[in-house]
Amino acid sequence: QKVEYDRLRKEISDFRSRLLDTYKHHLETIKELPSFEEAASAAEAAQEQTEQSAAKAAPSQADSIRYHVVQPGETLYGIARHYYGDKRAARRLIEANHIPDSDCITVGQKLRIPPMEKRAN
Repeated sequence: QKVEYDRLRKEISDFRSRLLDTYKHHLETIKELPSFEEAASAAEAAQEQTEQSAAKAAPSQADSIRYHVVQPGETLYGIARHYYGDKRAARRLIEANHIPDSDCITVGQKLRIPPMEKRAN
């Protein structure tokens, strides 16, 4: 019985020691964490930076999106020639506006005019 008692006592002591080590490790980890105020300040700064980046990007995106309202007598080829200088660019208008056939535009229809693709040098 004494041997069993000593064995159990050693197990309990080892367990207690491991538990204390784990507790100390977690305490050190918690000490490394920023305070609530620091975390909130960092989050606000990141949000402000994101908003500023979006605001800077917004004008260039808005400038690149154009629309055209189809007038009587217009064709996709004529509209393509007007915006791109080449009637063969009608394919871009067809794809951008999901038009099934180049003859399927109607007066008053609002067409999205995609920006001109930049050519690689």
